[in-house]
Amino acid sequence: MVPVTIWMNVPSFHQDEFFRALVEAGQTDLRVIFSTGLPADRHALGWSSETGTYAQRVLPPQRLAAAARAARIAWAERDRIHVVNGIWAEPPFAAALTVLSAIGARFAVYSEAPDDSVWRSAPKHLARETFGLWVAGRRRAHLLPVAHFAERYFQRLGFRPEATYPFGYFRGGASDLELSRRSSRDGGRDLLYVGQLIPRKGIDVLLTAIAPLCTQNPRLRMTLVGDGESRGALEAQAAALGIAERVAFAGVIPSQGIKARIAEADVLVLPSRWDGWGMVVNEAFSVGVPVIVSDRCGAADIVDHGRSGLIFRSEDAANLRACIEAALVPGAVERMGAKALETGKLISAERAAVYMIDCIRHIGGELDEAPVPPWSTARRAGGSPARP
Repeated sequence: MVPVTIWMNVPSFHQDEFFRALVEAGQTDLRVIFSTGLPADRHALGWSSETGTYAQRVLPPQRLAAAARAARIAWAERDRIHVVNGIWAEPPFAAALTVLSAIGARFAVYSEAPDDSVWRSAPKHLARETFGLWVAGRRRAHLLPVAHFAERYFQRLGFRPEATYPFGYFRGGASDLELSRRSSRDGGRDLLYVGQLIPRKGIDVLLTAIAPLCTQNPRLRMTLVGDGESRGALEAQAAALGIAERVAFAGVIPSQGIKARIAEADVLVLPSRWDGWGMVVNEAFSVGVPVIVSDRCGAADIVDHGRSGLIFRSEDAANLRACIEAALVPGAVERMGAKALETGKLISAERAAVYMIDCIRHIGGELDEAPVPPWSTARRAGGSPARP
């Protein structure tokens, strides 16, 4: 059994599926340490706080107590292989990384790239960079980067390419019920967005893009699932564009119903100005729904442009409109949907769990060659966003 301790910020339904898959593979002695319980804003988004029966614990709510507990756990479990979610975001995890780095334990940082649009003071930026450089330079430091953004960022800090294992986020396979709901009901086309209604998600760009298409295509519909601070502004924008009757604000739905709702759509659109990954892309692929994503979404890494979906230039409404028009060509949704379903099988939690086990075995010296991610064939080399 491979002894692995995973440090994760909060419980989540998709990570829970991945952890369950790790256990069910029968090759790991898994322990999970959560920094906190599920926060209120995730509850509000319909997330479930239920987790599997794998060994787990939640650190104390007090910052100093949490850091001290994390340091003690890292020391006590120094002979295990540790996978730590991020470097700076969770202070207790930074404490654990300090111990693991200082004693030469084997560990991997599992992280997205930081959002470079978020302002940070010069002292804070310097402190983060200095600590990151120190951690990255450890002889037994490894990297599980979430998308190419993180791979570039953390290798620039000093993580070695030969100790890097491309990674992402993963969900379990779709049920027969979810797959059976994949159809167009009346010959129309249903576009779907799922996520927070906040500026970072670029929904205003999406509304601008679809406005002319709604005039040209009387059966085109757009549904926004989720809630957030921008809802009022987006409702006003839809009204100003004259498409209020064609855009449905569906609110939040429970996490366990997300895939079934996506399965009812023709195309999922993720127009983010920045997304370290974008789990809804996995969920769409798992039920055979093609996607349109911006090139600032990490999950664009698994989109084969023109085959399983389309990639557009972030904040470029005209380019997004061109992609939507390409998806509306007769037969395109069905053709891309078949490729999306094929890709969904490659990025399932079950396939990713086997890959992670091989990564851990390579980190521990049991495998001579680094494993290849099963989804590496999902996107052809040279794929690029469409031109309007």
